[in-house]
Amino acid sequence: MRISKFRPKSAKGAVMLALALATMIMSVLFMSLSVGAAAEDSEDAAENGGADSTVDAKGFVLGMSALAASIATLSGLGSGLGQGMAASKVAESIARQPEARGSILSSTLLACAVAETCSIYGFVVALILLLANPLVGML
Repeated sequence: MRISKFRPKSAKGAVMLALALATMIMSVLFMSLSVGAAAEDSEDAAENGGADSTVDAKGFVLGMSALAASIATLSGLGSGLGQGMAASKVAESIARQPEARGSILSSTLLACAVAETCSIYGFVVALILLLANPLVGML
């Protein structure tokens, strides 16, 4: 599969591709946070005389929460790619039938709003897991 196949055909497609790449970068950042949290907790356990393989329950929950947050942000990847492809098809259809521009744009905006809710929910879940983690209070 050639990489030229993924080049956006419109300006909106380029913006959506950039948003998808930014989402992937955020997910990698969240994954690195989870690895860092687990490493920090294992170092603390080693300093306090704990066994090498012992992981604190709070550290485990925080590390897995950061991993879950990174997976939740990946929901924006599909949304961004789908909206970019839809925007390119909209531009093509408006170029073919300029008189149908209003109806095409209104239905496209509604479809993009519905598609965007998936990535917004994923982002909200990631923020809840990272900032106000309800799982830590259960320990």
